Amino acid sequence: MTLVNRVGTFFVWIGAGGVMIFILSDLAHTPIPALLFSGLASIVLGCFLWWRDPRPPAQPSGRFRILKKRANSKEQAQGSPRRQNRNHEAEPPTPTRQE
Repeated sequence: MTLVNRVGTFFVWIGAGGVMIFILSDLAHTPIPALLFSGLASIVLGCFLWWRDPRPPAQPSGRFRILKKRANSKEQAQGSPRRQNRNHEAEPPTPTRQE
């Protein structure tokens, strides 16, 4: 996670807190619109920073590599004769005339 992603996440949380405080102030019948606008602006800025620099793709873990190698070697060893037999069987039979 890069620094830009972390700063974006920070702004999203600060903005969400500002909006929540605005909702609580509205419930108390003393709304503070500056909290709503600053909270929404922080959320937008945070989302922009968060999505601007996406995470790099995860490295493969290498789990089950022994089983995968074993399965690939069996397919390669048996793949050619099967394909030959399958192609041979897939050909339509030649019609024979019976007179």
